[in-house]
Amino acid sequence: MQQIISKRVDHLDEGKGLLILLVVFGHVVQELTPESTNHRIFSCIYSFHMPCFMFLAGYLAYATFRGTNMKELASGVADKTTTILLPYYAWPILVHGLALKDGWDWNIFRGIGDLTTGWSPWWFLKFVFLYYLVYAIALGFRNVARIKSNLVLDCSLYVLTLGAFVLLRTSAPGLDSYILYGIFFFIGIILAKHEVLRKWAMNKHILFFCVSLFLVGIFKYDFHDRGNENLLLKVVVSFSAIAMFLGGMVPGRADSFLRRVFRRYGRGSLAIYVSHFSVLGLIGDKPLQMDSLLLLVLLVGLSIAIIEICFLIKGLCSISSHMKFLLYGGKVSTLFRSRMLPERVNPR
Repeated sequence: MQQIISKRVDHLDEGKGLLILLVVFGHVVQELTPESTNHRIFSCIYSFHMPCFMFLAGYLAYATFRGTNMKELASGVADKTTTILLPYYAWPILVHGLALKDGWDWNIFRGIGDLTTGWSPWWFLKFVFLYYLVYAIALGFRNVARIKSNLVLDCSLYVLTLGAFVLLRTSAPGLDSYILYGIFFFIGIILAKHEVLRKWAMNKHILFFCVSLFLVGIFKYDFHDRGNENLLLKVVVSFSAIAMFLGGMVPGRADSFLRRVFRRYGRGSLAIYVSHFSVLGLIGDKPLQMDSLLLLVLLVGLSIAIIEICFLIKGLCSISSHMKFLLYGGKVSTLFRSRMLPERVNPR
């Protein structure tokens, strides 16, 4: 049983690794191709990769976030504040605002306010923290009301959330993205919680249908189209990608070099995400003019190189535990944990 759980965690890391590679590759395509966000590959990637990332975040939230009492909830929220929210503020303020001076008429208090209420390239971290907060509140309410959640209740609440999304999208368009990605975060929690839903999603007939939808949908999605039909297409493609991911969560599959690479990327996905904007900014944004196939190969290689540089930056920051904590987050307890020195062995 422990081996099965371990392999499932490995598969989650592989999924995160593939997705963070797509994140970096999408930004490279955006910055270094003449078409920028109009590039077909860019639209294909953006049709599913961030919703899938949110799904994995929710899936892991159920496995790692404990909330059986108020002490656990408070501790969990505090940990997520330092592991998720701290890097969200640290990179734009300390690196781009102070070190790189990224074109800002810098005022640290205005910067914090803008990051809190507005959009930034690191938006994913803010969204995930908000969903953890909502999840903690829901768990706290469940504890107070002593409600025993089950499949029917969870699915009913989820359907109500989908209905709220449809209504709020027309009356409060500013909440669009928060609700859309929240749908995928909480479906991750539900699927992690209920084995029967995972088995249903992994059914070979459903999987074949989802693969077909995915292959057709990614080429029809238009990143710049904000219409309802295109939004629905994004949701369908993303759910199809999630079903494909779950279909691959089969213990006993042979290991490979590529899977090990993706696991490494997945385990370092936070470090890659927060720092790749800085690395890409140093490369520049002048479009490359060359043969399409050669350009594609070059951009893939450049994306991998950027990821390796991100690992290098994290390694350099690890020289100082406080610097590593500030830029990459972590539990506060790690800063005060005493390091046990090995006992000296008397050679006599």
